[in-house]
Amino acid sequence: MKKFFTLIFFALPLLSFAQDNSRFANFQTGQVICSTSGKIHEGELYVSNSVGDLNIIGVYAPSSLPKKNPVVTEGIVSVLTDESIKKGDILTSGTNGKVVKMNGSGLALGIATADASGGKVSMRICITIIK
Repeated sequence: MKKFFTLIFFALPLLSFAQDNSRFANFQTGQVICSTSGKIHEGELYVSNSVGDLNIIGVYAPSSLPKKNPVVTEGIVSVLTDESIKKGDILTSGTNGKVVKMNGSGLALGIATADASGGKVSMRICITIIK
């Protein structure tokens, strides 16, 4: 009985992670991810499809580490874009999970740390409201 309990105790977190990981199956690396609740572990996850979406939670960037959360919520990450973005531009969500330059007030995703190249831009995630 003790061995069975130990097996269940250690296997449950792995099963839980596997179920959680399936929530990210339809995302592409570098897409801006949002949640209907604004929280990563609650609500429905979706790819941003509007400029300045108020439910941004981060950028999809899966790691080779099996237990690491594939949505990056802080730090520097490469993200998809169709715009001519320059280092220092403030970025927000756009359509198709891509970032765009922020114009005016709203929810910022972060700041470009380099010029865009090849449909991607490196950025520091710093989700904040700009008034």
